[in-house]
Amino acid sequence: MAKRNHEYRLTLEHLADANAEHTPHEPFTYTFTNHDNLFDILEKVQQNSGLDAQNAASLAIGVKLLSNAQLAYRDNPLFADFHGPFRDLIMKLKDLNKQ
Repeated sequence: MAKRNHEYRLTLEHLADANAEHTPHEPFTYTFTNHDNLFDILEKVQQNSGLDAQNAASLAIGVKLLSNAQLAYRDNPLFADFHGPFRDLIMKLKDLNKQ
């Protein structure tokens, strides 16, 4: 039986330039799948990490997006030194989810 994935769409919009100059960028929309329900993870990280809601959301979503890329390119030397520490971070986040 094939494992079903959740489907997501992420849109990044440039709201303001750091120098208060108008630099128009088209919104970037990214669609992806993940075996986890990211909203469940997001809620648990926001509740249990000790981070404010915005930073907890950045962490939860960023880690899941990075893990998708790392799994897709697991043999890429770019990730070679990162596997162990990244796995440790994920284990800590999973421990938060058990609370």
